Amino acid sequence: KRFESERCPKTPGGCPCVKPGGFPGLPTGYRVRRVVRVEDSGMWADYVAKREQICAMRAEEEMPQLDPAVISDEAVDEYSNTFERLEHALNEVYLWHGTNVRAALSIAQNDFSIDLAGSNTGTMYGRGAYLAEHCTKADEYAVDEPGGYYEGVYALLLCRVCLGKFYYTQVRDQEAGAKVKSGEFDSTLGDRIAAT
Repeated sequence: KRFESERCPKTPGGCPCVKPGGFPGLPTGYRVRRVVRVEDSGMWADYVAKREQICAMRAEEEMPQLDPAVISDEAVDEYSNTFERLEHALNEVYLWHGTNVRAALSIAQNDFSIDLAGSNTGTMYGRGAYLAEHCTKADEYAVDEPGGYYEGVYALLLCRVCLGKFYYTQVRDQEAGAKVKSGEFDSTLGDRIAAT
């Protein structure tokens, strides 16, 4: 991760670092300090119930599928002893969420709080949990705690996600969340290639 003095300013359209010729540039590597697997039976039961609800609600619909497949699918297939089989028909995938360590610990203990969505960086598609296919994209949202206990430490969560019937958009759409809340869609999917 880059030094505090080199942090990019909040900029509409994303961090200048990820643009061609950006400065100070993308990180050239990562050092994993700790990996923690979170298994919470209550959150898992809630997730399975929601996934089953999506399956029942969309049973008569033809859902669009992710094309190409999400890159984490390769790892899930290769390490089937670590990852439980995904429901590809429901667009179930593993995605990354970048945040600070304290927020990651809170999410692991209490699940995502949609009330806090966008409190750090704003919202592009309305209230919701923002996740990315690439860890490098999620890393743009990971922050440390300057002067605090977690100074120099950033958090990424690898989350199992059921996208269901997704609303696809290539532009900022503050009303996307309303489309999900109405039940018309189960999630919002931004342009996966342009946004990486």
